[in-house]
This record gives sequence, structure tokens and C-alpha cells, in this order.
Amino acid sequence: MWSMHVYEKLKIKFVVYKKKAKKVKIMGRKSDRGNIKRLDPPEEERRKYLRTVGGLVVGLAVGGVVGWLSKPAEVVEALGPTVTKTLTQTVTVPVTVPITITPTPVFKKGGTLQIGVEGDVKTLDPNKSTGFSSRVMANIHDSLFVRDVNGVPGVPAAALLFVKVSNSEWIVRLRDDAKWHCGDRFDAYTALESINWGLDPAHPAAEISLWPPVQEVKVVDDYTLRFLLKRPYSMFVSALSATWLSLGHLKCREKYGEDFGTKATCGTGAWMFNELKGIGEWVRGKYVKFARNPDYYGLALAEGGGAYKWGPPALDYIQFNIIPEAATIAAALHKGELEFHPRAPVTYVEDLKGDTNLNIVKKVQLRTLCIDVNSKKFPTTLKEFRFAVYYAIDTVKIVNTMLKYAGIPADNVLNAQAYGYVPMGFNEYNPDKAKELLRTINWDTIGKDIGYKIVLLYSIVRDPLNPELCEAVKGYLEAVGIKVELMGLEHAAYMAEGEVRPYEDRKYHLMLLGWSQFDADHVTGLRFHSSTRNYCAQTDADLDKLIEDQVATEDPEEQKKIFQRVQEILTKERCYTIPVYDAIWWYCWNKKVHNVKPIATEFQAMLYTDLWKD
Repeated sequence: MWSMHVYEKLKIKFVVYKKKAKKVKIMGRKSDRGNIKRLDPPEEERRKYLRTVGGLVVGLAVGGVVGWLSKPAEVVEALGPTVTKTLTQTVTVPVTVPITITPTPVFKKGGTLQIGVEGDVKTLDPNKSTGFSSRVMANIHDSLFVRDVNGVPGVPAAALLFVKVSNSEWIVRLRDDAKWHCGDRFDAYTALESINWGLDPAHPAAEISLWPPVQEVKVVDDYTLRFLLKRPYSMFVSALSATWLSLGHLKCREKYGEDFGTKATCGTGAWMFNELKGIGEWVRGKYVKFARNPDYYGLALAEGGGAYKWGPPALDYIQFNIIPEAATIAAALHKGELEFHPRAPVTYVEDLKGDTNLNIVKKVQLRTLCIDVNSKKFPTTLKEFRFAVYYAIDTVKIVNTMLKYAGIPADNVLNAQAYGYVPMGFNEYNPDKAKELLRTINWDTIGKDIGYKIVLLYSIVRDPLNPELCEAVKGYLEAVGIKVELMGLEHAAYMAEGEVRPYEDRKYHLMLLGWSQFDADHVTGLRFHSSTRNYCAQTDADLDKLIEDQVATEDPEEQKKIFQRVQEILTKERCYTIPVYDAIWWYCWNKKVHNVKPIATEFQAMLYTDLWKD
């Protein structure tokens, strides 16, 4: 569950409007893209702000920075500057904010860290990045918040604080000590330009379906944004704590055009890349190298959770080496050619453990692999057939034997560590029941026209042992009379196949799918609602309504009940997905590398900030 640890309280001033005050002209700032007007609310807006500020006391003290964790240590400074813009009246509000801690005082600066990544990097543009590209890009382009080593959201990055006015309105306070890599000031105006670029239908962000349902974002002051949503969305901060809403400087995007994301970037993160200025290097298909940002505001992930003030990176460079082959990765780690890999090959875990020059640590991930079932393509249109497939596969045995280093048997579409998880026990193996269900639907007759065959789609590189897992699934299904054609694709082609419309034109009946997840809505809402990617192709109005209600309610207990009901429908009632395993990653690094902290998500923002080498 998410939690908050309170360490210090500060005084922050928030502006309110007197109910009958005259209209006040607010001094604005001309941005690099022209005039952006500051908020000058009419009478009804002023009334709303009076109500809002009244809620700030509770919203900040209780909502504050959700999930901010930190081990006790010397307080060196508090995050969150005082807001002092005065109009007609100011109110002082007590606010709970996170504090920084003293880092390890002795470390060595300089050097290049050689990192392994098993999939290709296609782009460093935050608006176009997915998969492996997102994992690498996140080191350049900050999101507003990040997740800590335990996967808890709301840790400050480009933003410091958030205030929940309601599930439909959120206020985000940005940091005032960050710069864009080009040297420009980072503020609410330039952040808004980046957000609006991703929202623009002319060039929507690649992961726009994973964004909060943003209607409009407004500038409140130089470092404050107000988000107005299309519908209530209680998982707002969780959604902002991931790479799909990372920020890129619009001025540089326009300056570099098609080269933005391939030859040049401009973010606010700890690392920089701009080959056009001699910063970093990219050899396509082999490696991409980033340089330290000397002006970085200095946060790094803390070992126990949260973040702490470190300063600019200790290393001069980090280099991501693209190596898909497990044997090559293992050999490079042994030789010292790779010094760090967050997901060492599971088939070489014991081998790597035997190397006295290496550390190797297991970290259970907020990532679950399931087999989503296309409910609009015969014969998986039939609920009885879907359940026959479910009962025919011994997922627990598969995971505990061939995948014992890759994961833990799952019983639900939602990861056991994720917020909103409810045990489903949905991993029963019963081949006799599978055969009985096939007889019920007269499979011997209705399956004849398709040769008794269905298609299982999978990505050949996204998760370890995907081909072997699918071969095992094929064996179990053929044992009950269901033939299987395996369809392994390179990851981009695999993802494109999963989004084909209409649903019946998709070539697959079953899709092995890994999903990094953080809360119940991130899985059920962003994957199974009929308006999203919807790999299972469901169009049930009652399920859609529940998915919408689970983030609209203001009642936590009601939300838990809806979360549970949605998970029951997806698994035990309609079998739209078959859980396989919760992923394990093996962090492996050379012992000359220090400060490594394995994290529970694949999104590695801030992971390398405080690493250093002997």
C-alpha cells in the first residue's frame, strides 16, 4: 500500500482572492513561443479558488507527496520553496513536505558506466518512446514525478508537490531549481508547452492512452500548473509517475525538427544527449551514450524509498549497450565489458552468482505476464472455450520449473505488489475440466473448419524465455485437442498486431503480454477498457462502467470493492486473461560499481545519478 512518512513542516503562502476585490492585473511572462496569459479568474473562479485554498490545508498535509519515504538522517534542506506571489491577500498554510538527507560523503567522480539493455533503442523523443526506448530515454527527460525503489509513486522529479482539489482537478507545484539542458529556465510555461504538444491530436504521444484524461492544463504562476480532467481520475499522481509523460523542451524540438530524439534532445534530467553539439554518442543498433548534466538539481533514489539530495551525477557518462543474446550478456558481465545490467539473463543466474567479481540481486517487479484472450475471434468468442484454454495450462508448474528464475506464479491479472490487488486464485490446472468444456461446445465439430487451431502471439525479446514459455503452453493445449500456431514477432510488430481494428482482423486468439503496472486502474483501466488498447477485445458495457467508476469515486472503501469486482470479471467470470507470472529481475553489477539500488519497476529514472566506480 502507498504510505507517507512525515519529517518536517514548512509554511507555504498561497494566494486567494477577496470575494469582492476589484479585478487584479497579474504580471505575466512572455515565453519563447509568444504570450501565454496567466490565470485571471472571473468572479466564479475566485469563489472556486477560495474553496480550493481551504482544501489545500488538508490536500497538502494529507495528500502531500504520497509515498514519500526516506531513511532518517541529517536534514540538510527542505524541498518546496515558499510561494510568495501576493495579490490582494495571502494565507499561510502548513504543509507537509519531504526532506533531503546527507549522502555518502566519500565517492569517486568520473568514468563511464557500461550498461546492458537487451532490446534496441529506437528514439529518445519522450513523445515517441515505448518499451526499451522509454527505459533509456527516462534518464534524459524527467517526468513530473517518479517511482521509488519499491514502486511507490509521487516522488518529486520535475515537480515537487501535488494538491488534490477533487478527482477532476489537481494542482502541481514544479521545482524552481531545474534548467532545460540548453540552459533555458524550466518553469510552468515551458512545461505546459511540452504537455500540450503530447496532447495535440496532430502528433499525440505514443503512450497517450496511458496519460490521465487531461482536458486542459493552466498556468497558475511561474511554477504551478492546474490540471483539469475530462472525468474524475483518482490515480492521477500514479499516472504522472512514469515515463509516458516525460517532458521535452518545445523550443529545442522545433529547432532540431526531425533530429529531435535521434541526434539531439533537451530535457531536465541527470543525463544529456546532443550529438550535434558533441554531447553523447549513438551508434544505431550497438550503443547510445549520455553525458552528465552538471546543472542537474540533484535528486537520487534512496535505498529505503523516496529520494535524497545527491547533486549532479558522479559519473561522466553512462553507455547503454544493446545486446539481445543471453550468452553474450553473461560473457560481457564476466569480462567486465558490461559493468551493470538491471535484467541479467535468467538462464545464467547460477553462472553469474559464481563470479566473485559480480554482485547479483533478485528484485520482484511490478510487472505481470498474462495471456490475454481475443474475445472477438472464433473460437475464443466462446466463454466455454476460453475457460477450456485456462484449465488446460499448468501455469504454476511452468513457472516453478522452466521459469523459476524469471518469476513467481500469478493468480490475478494485477501484480501482487500493486495497489488494489485482490487474490483471485485464478491459476487452477484441470485438464479433465478443459476436455469437458470442449465437449460441451462440440469442439470436434465446430473446430473442424479451422483445423482445430488457434494462434498464440508473443514478443521474441520483451521478456525472458517467451518462446520457451509459448512452446510449453502449446504442448498443454494440444494435449486436450487444441492445436496452436506460434506467432513470434519483433516487439514493434507485435505491439502493432495487438492494436489492429476491427478486433476480428487481429491474427491472434491468445496474446502473451507483459505489463508493467502500478495500481489496479493502470492495468484494468488502461488495458481492458474498450476505448483503450483492449487486447482482449471486450465490449461489455457493464465492465466499462465499473472501470470508469473505480477512478471516479472519492470513497476509498468503495474503490476497493470496485477494484475487486473488475478483477473478478476479467478472470474468474469471463476469462479475458490468464495470469502466468509476476516478473523477477536479476540486477547484476561489477563490484567496482557502488550505490546500486535494485528497483521494482523497469522505468529507471534517477537510477544512475549517484552511482560511482572505483
